[in-house]
Amino acid sequence: MNEYGSGTGRKTTRLGDGTGTKIAPPPVPVGDGEVIFGNALRDIFNSPIGDDAVYTPSGGMSIACRVIITRDVLLQPASMDTQVFDHGTTIEAILEDIGAEPNRGDTFVIGTETFTVQSIEQNDGLTVKVIVT
Repeated sequence: MNEYGSGTGRKTTRLGDGTGTKIAPPPVPVGDGEVIFGNALRDIFNSPIGDDAVYTPSGGMSIACRVIITRDVLLQPASMDTQVFDHGTTIEAILEDIGAEPNRGDTFVIGTETFTVQSIEQNDGLTVKVIVT
């Protein structure tokens, strides 16, 4: 037994009729949740799914980072009213690592390949996914 009343390290909560117990995890404060998610995100990029890269903003200093590159993605131009699709390549990076959202013309170098940013596909505030050529 521990201070939570169970041997599991989790707080024991009685069900409404008192006939059983429900093991509930301790609450996670909002700030801690953000840290946990941020760590999990970084773990994904540092796993074998990620690649080492060097990001260079136009006229700026090069920054080493980890990215996820996806090739042969089916892309639909955002400004088109018709169903025009094309295949392309996207690169996703952690915003905190590269400092700011990339601009058209910025580059990512992965191994011996250089990719030039054409447009932003997605920015969720944690990661940014760009369409590259």
